[in-house]
Amino acid sequence: MRENDLNTMLRCVLLDGLAARQLTSVAVKRSNQPTDQGPDSGPCLYFFVVNHHRYGSPQRSDEWDKEKEMMIHTESQWIETTYQITGSVLQNPADLESPTANDLIFHASGILQSDNAISQLRKSDVGIYRITENRNIFFKNDRDQYEASPSFDITLTHKDITVTTTPVISSVEAKIIRV
Repeated sequence: MRENDLNTMLRCVLLDGLAARQLTSVAVKRSNQPTDQGPDSGPCLYFFVVNHHRYGSPQRSDEWDKEKEMMIHTESQWIETTYQITGSVLQNPADLESPTANDLIFHASGILQSDNAISQLRKSDVGIYRITENRNIFFKNDRDQYEASPSFDITLTHKDITVTTTPVISSVEAKIIRV
């Protein structure tokens, strides 16, 4: 499974879960995009890949395809892909009813642990290995105000499968050559 497939799947799972919790105004975007300038004006969940870890040794198999008369070589490798998910909300201290960035992260981690999310991911042979605790880091934003940047990591497991073919040998010529 490729990174863009995982990105699309993770985004869809989060959007479906947010809609089920009546949080349709929350955007879900891949972080650090080359065309984006600055933070979103509304509530947003950002995600990006932290790393890909190969787990164990590759499994290799060879099968003869009678119809195509080719050897089919398959290699599969378990991969653990870790994402960081960060919440962003421009907070108005006078509005105590609007969700905070930490609330978004709390909902996102709950969504990804839900039965619906696990079922949706399993349909594509993706599993959830681990969701870490929520971190809440503060920084000074561009308006010289302190802003929360809560986040958590999630590790997804999936297989990377590579299939190659080897055509049949049509003729063999034996020669004895003097050395």
